[in-house]
Order: sequence, then structure tokens, then C-alpha cells
Amino acid sequence: MKTTKPGRSRVRWALALGLGLAFLPSAVWAEELTKFTGYTRPGNPTGPAGPLPGAVRLVDEGTIGATVYFKVFELGGDESTDPWGTGFKNLETSFVPGQASRGRAIDKLDTTARYLYVYQVINDSYRDAQVKSVAIRLLIPPHLITSWGHFAEKGGVAPARGAGFAMEFDDPDPKKPNLKSMVLPVSTEHPGIADALYRDPAPYFNAPRPYSLSNILLRNKPVPLSVDGEDTGREPERVMLQSMANFEGAPNWLVKDRVQAPGPLSVPLPASNLANPYSNPFSPLIPPAEGTNVADTLRRAPAVVAYWTDDPLRPGLAGFQPGQRSTLFGFTSNFPPVYEDVRVRGNTVLPFRGPLAFVADARSANLRVDG
Repeated sequence: MKTTKPGRSRVRWALALGLGLAFLPSAVWAEELTKFTGYTRPGNPTGPAGPLPGAVRLVDEGTIGATVYFKVFELGGDESTDPWGTGFKNLETSFVPGQASRGRAIDKLDTTARYLYVYQVINDSYRDAQVKSVAIRLLIPPHLITSWGHFAEKGGVAPARGAGFAMEFDDPDPKKPNLKSMVLPVSTEHPGIADALYRDPAPYFNAPRPYSLSNILLRNKPVPLSVDGEDTGREPERVMLQSMANFEGAPNWLVKDRVQAPGPLSVPLPASNLANPYSNPFSPLIPPAEGTNVADTLRRAPAVVAYWTDDPLRPGLAGFQPGQRSTLFGFTSNFPPVYEDVRVRGNTVLPFRGPLAFVADARSANLRVDG
């Protein structure tokens, strides 16, 4: 490897979006941000939604699966209240600041940052695990994240409102040909996806249609066919900027750009980085500490993590009740996106605890999957 003297070169940093690795020249960011609108479906074992007969389980283990949606916005909105042109009214005032594991705190959304990164997780696999956290691995130092948190009404009684992704859906009823397509929030029953399988590790897929932002109900009882309350919406208990998070066992997308397809062969999927024309395996990372390599650095990396520690996002029951979905969470930075790892952690659902008292779930999240 060729080296240079300190001060003679500049490192070009790039941001982690979650789910693989890609790098785009800065000249094409504005027109190519649609490449950073999509989803990943981490789950174990590989398969479609629903209970998996014969799936191997050990004591205190279960099957897990969820969908993580993502989108990146670039500064350029016309209104001061919507600087990234998201189309969501009062985006800034609905922002709930996150916390930091060390060093600093924020009190508002940084509306001067060039990029806004937003994510939403839906526990939509109808498997038996609840989601306790979603971690986005970062490839830049934490101080380059200018604000982080989630988007929901502050305080108030249920049901409140938050922000979620929405997509245009075709009317499924052939007896009503005059009805136009409808824009609905993505949910368990209305997923904004084109690939039905959950995998570990999971590739990313671009959105089948553009995602917009929409209001969703929070802390509500699910109402089938409701526009904004189809699933129970939940804001995170907290969103943390962590200077160091545990990604032990997560894929190193620099050298591992293959995922396990159904069957005996490990092959690149169409939407993996191997098929991404903008993929660049030489995209720069956080410089490894002296005496370590990139793989070691990625095992302990900075992250933005959304937590539902005490009251996890519960799974649905097929045919009876949908899974729960989060409100949007994310961060801002002046540095452009790349694809990187997202880790979903959870555990099996506690037995029925009774309707009268809330009991925090203090158990560890012993299930994990990567996308």
C-alpha cells in the first residue's frame, strides 16, 4: 500500500447508510439519491413471512425477521420548515433529540446539514421475536454526525402522531377499476417491498416505488385498513449516538459481498453491492488504529442505535394482528451516504403479563440479524 506523509493528503469520508457498501462521486449526489431509497429484510432462518415449520430452535432462541426501510434526503427544500424537501409538515418541530454515549448532547435538528438520513423498522415477519434495537454502523467518526433522534409528537396521550414512510399502492380490488392508486403508510399488510424473503445477512433492495413521508398513529390499537393506524406505531425509547458499538460477527462488506440465497449455493443477489454499478470496494473507512486492520475496526464501530429496551416492538399474529412499526429515526451529517451494516437485535416474546401492570423486559437481546 502506498503511504503519504501526514498533512499531504486529505481523507474523503463517507457515511454509513446501513446494508452493504457503495460510494458515489460527489458530482452525482443530487441526481442519484434515489439509489439510497430502499429496504433490507434481515431475518433468520431464510424464508418468507410467517412461522417456519421445522425451523431449528435451541432453548431460549426463536426465529426473527423485520424490515428496515431507509431514505436519504439532500438539502435543497424551498421552505425553512422543510430544508430537505421531504414534504412532511413540521418536520423540525416533531424532532425528538437523541442522546450520546459520551461527550455531547443536542437540543434540536440540524437544519443546515447537507444530508438527512431516516430509517423505519417494522416487525412484520410474523415470527416469534420482538425487536429491542436497530443499530446503523457508521464509517465516520461520531463527531461528524450533527444531530440524531426520532420524529414524533412530544408528550401527550395516546394516540399521538409520528412520521413514517409511505408509498403508492395499486387498488387490489378488480371490481373497482375506477379507483385510483392510493398513497398509504408502509405497514405489515402494506409493505413497500419487492422481495419477500428474510435473510441473514440480507442484501439491500431499492424501493419498488418512491417513498414519501406520512403521519402515522403512535401508541394506538391497530385498526385494519386504517390509513395511518394499520399497525401499532411506536417511537423509540431513546436514540443513541454511540462512540463504539458491538458488531461482532457482522459482515465485512468490503470483502464479503455475497449473501446466502435459498439453496446450497452462495451467490450474489441482483441488489447486492456486487451488482451495484456504483460499488467501490476502495471507499475509505475510519482509519484503523495502529496495529489493527479494517476487519478489527468494523467489529467495534460507531453507530446510531434506536432502542426499545423495556417495551420491545412486538411481532404480529398471522391472520389476527399485524406487527408493530417504529416512527422514523435517523441523523444528519454533511457527509454523503454509503451502504453499510444494520443490525437488528431482539428476543422471544414474554408470556402474557396481564392487562393491569407494565413490566419492563429486562432480558438481554439474544437474537441478532444483519442487513
